[in-house]
Amino acid sequence: MNTYRTTSGERIPKSVIDRKISEAKRQKINQMLEEYGYIFCEECGRNANSGVPIDCSHTISVDEAQKRGRAELAWSVDNIKMRCRLCHRIHDKNNLNYTQNESIGERLCTGNRKIRVAGKFRIA
Repeated sequence: MNTYRTTSGERIPKSVIDRKISEAKRQKINQMLEEYGYIFCEECGRNANSGVPIDCSHTISVDEAQKRGRAELAWSVDNIKMRCRLCHRIHDKNNLNYTQNESIGERLCTGNRKIRVAGKFRIA
């Protein structure tokens, strides 16, 4: 069984980390809904009504937190930001996959109208 260390030296099983991450994402979504009434990208301000998927994104990745012996960052609500798919990709330094003739705005406004949050939650 895979276990990872926290800063206090405690070893936490991966299955427990995953459950805690899911709960932290739910807390982040609820905080945003309570405070603002809707979910939006904390980087660019786009909201779910624009048809752009909104993700729960870790500022310090789960993998990095686990490797550095700071596993508790994986489930810290303060380490989670709501980001649209483009801002998430930029944050993660992934390939943007859009052509030079296609504006970023056009790229963002395509796709379905549901919000995808962390691949598990769907909010209409």
